[in-house]
Amino acid sequence: MTMTTRGIQYFSLDVNFFEDDRIAVIINDYGFEAVAVTLKLFSQIYRNGFYMNWNDKTCKVFTASFRSSFSSTKINRLVRDLIKEFVFEPILFEKYQILTSKAIQKNYFEAVCRRKNFDIEDVEYLLIDVPVSKMNRKNVCKNGENVCKNAENVDIFQQRKEKERKEKEKESKTTTCSCAREGETKYSFPDLCQSYRAELAKDEEWLFAVSQLSGQGGAEIKKHIDGA
Repeated sequence: MTMTTRGIQYFSLDVNFFEDDRIAVIINDYGFEAVAVTLKLFSQIYRNGFYMNWNDKTCKVFTASFRSSFSSTKINRLVRDLIKEFVFEPILFEKYQILTSKAIQKNYFEAVCRRKNFDIEDVEYLLIDVPVSKMNRKNVCKNGENVCKNAENVDIFQQRKEKERKEKEKESKTTTCSCAREGETKYSFPDLCQSYRAELAKDEEWLFAVSQLSGQGGAEIKKHIDGA
């Protein structure tokens, strides 16, 4: 698989890095030089993206490029222990033989999302939700598909919901007669109620039905209509 994103030039390191129990175990077993090897691995990963392949050949090349007293065998054992301590994600290593973690990916994408253009392949390696809202919508690719469609659809949905909300607020303030024809005067709902009060007060069948439902007499209801 080809990684089309470029790496980053620097990465952040937690101030509590050395207080991390996982790193403490590694230092106890391998000494402080193991920290330098671990940070070199981080640098190698960030130089290429958010992960790196790891196998026996990669280990030998890595050892040869790094001035360390550790042999390739010892570095390979150290990497296995880093995976065991969850400094690197065990499941992805077992499945794809790559070194990565949630923390590495979070740091990487926080940096790379500031760029105008970048593409992402190998999304099966992702352990986090990439912040799509920060991506350039015309150039971000995910498995060959344009991820910007999702962001644009979200914007369209939000605009539609906002429009519906405003229309409902407008309708709640003034309800016009739906049967009014062009050129005729439109009345607000309170005005229409006022015009029908006299007719309702004369409708004996309506008064009887309402009195049955409300438990009040027709005269009482008529009094409410006249005084409303």
